[in-house]
Amino acid sequence: MNVKAKVVARNSGLRKLANSNWGADPKTLRTKALALSYSTAEYSSAVWARSCHAKKVDAELNNACRIVTGQLRPTPLLLLYRTAGIAPPDIRRQTHESTEKHKQETGRRHPLFDHSYPRARLKSRKSFRTVESVQPDQAASHRLELWNTWDNTTNEAIQPPKEQLPS
Repeated sequence: MNVKAKVVARNSGLRKLANSNWGADPKTLRTKALALSYSTAEYSSAVWARSCHAKKVDAELNNACRIVTGQLRPTPLLLLYRTAGIAPPDIRRQTHESTEKHKQETGRRHPLFDHSYPRARLKSRKSFRTVESVQPDQAASHRLELWNTWDNTTNEAIQPPKEQLPS
């Protein structure tokens, strides 16, 4: 998958910045990870989000979070995402799918606007039609809501799920 290779290349630049003495603070590293690695991984993710290859991209996004936080591989993913202040990749993709579904339903210029779908033939297929629609201005709150239901950790020592670095 080409997306994974692109994210690996961007993570290597992030790793070089983190290991240098240029004074890259965690806020700068987080911004660079979101701007380069995550934006590359989420480009047109509404199309391939339900693919079995999405986990390969998730592993590289986990590495980006590890670079930002300085945590090692044994760190649980729940803790990793909380300390990085970045929602998990599958939740970010679900939110992206939901906003794309809203654009499809309401945007007259969208190619699938007012499209009537044929009847589903295979129950095993996960169709884009089943995604709930979310307005783009409510995407951040929807992502945070999904993150809170996914992360049921009761550890009070770390910040609750929110999209910013802990103080």
